[in-house]
Amino acid sequence: MVAKKLLTDKEIKEIFGNFTYHDRPDGIISIDKNWLCKNISSCRHPLVGKFRCHNLIKNKLIEVFDEIAGARLSGFIDHNDTSRRGGCFFARHINMDINMPLSRHCWGIAIDINPSTNEVGTKGGIDSRIVDIFEKYDFAWGGMWDIPDPMHFEFAQYI
Repeated sequence: MVAKKLLTDKEIKEIFGNFTYHDRPDGIISIDKNWLCKNISSCRHPLVGKFRCHNLIKNKLIEVFDEIAGARLSGFIDHNDTSRRGGCFFARHINMDINMPLSRHCWGIAIDINPSTNEVGTKGGIDSRIVDIFEKYDFAWGGMWDIPDPMHFEFAQYI
């Protein structure tokens, strides 16, 4: 696994765009519809089903999933769990806590894989070959963080 530098908030806004939003008390945010229409689109891949992500990383994610399938690692991704509880775009604060920063999922540049078996704070069960494929396409894996989030992959850059 190759170390990745996570993008700063400033870099994310410069690359993926800034948006206005309104907080809801449940930690979800309402994002400006113009920004959403311009930047977020729906995709589908047999490995994970339908998902929404930022247009600038859509092709990278499709390539990640194609490579995972081509490497015969599809059995390590739970399609139902990922499509129902995981996914990419979800406009919210981290941990659904209005006092926390915005999640990278707001920009549609992070994806959660197999969330039921890869909960925050656990070692999880993501196969290292899947982690390597995501990293090859410039995604950082949350499983290496001080508080591990093994379901989480977010677009990043090489150190």
